Amino acid sequence: MKITVIGSGVYGKAIANLALHNGNDVTIWTEQKDVTKVAVPEGVKITNSYREAMQDAELVFILTSSKYTASICEGIKPYIEEDMIFILGSKGILDDGKLVNEEFESLLPKVKYAIISGPTFAVDIAALEPVGFTLATMGKKDFEKITNAFKDGVKFEHS
Repeated sequence: MKITVIGSGVYGKAIANLALHNGNDVTIWTEQKDVTKVAVPEGVKITNSYREAMQDAELVFILTSSKYTASICEGIKPYIEEDMIFILGSKGILDDGKLVNEEFESLLPKVKYAIISGPTFAVDIAALEPVGFTLATMGKKDFEKITNAFKDGVKFEHS
């Protein structure tokens, strides 16, 4: 499965490593101009092009600071395909009091998304330690597609 991770921080790299370990084709998008200076797990592609990152992606993780939600949504908007599922892992409340998913919905209405949360630590995910996530999806089919991409070392609870 083609998985894109928007965000090249510790959490983004950890999820990318886990996705790669589970046999997926993984690309990380970074805001860095010189992608060669961003260390990523071996086998993970890196780009600063939304078009390249989004091409053929089935799952797209958004794992940036919540304050970047609007700019990320605007950047990816032209490249969204109907069957893509977005997984929001950005945390925090925006300056105007909105939650990340509310901002996402207002900017990208009718786009399928899920929300992933811990209690996990990026260091444990990156080390491929067994972790558990809570995954809130819009339906069982989306839940199954996401969890099928992460069968090894992850336990998901559906809500």
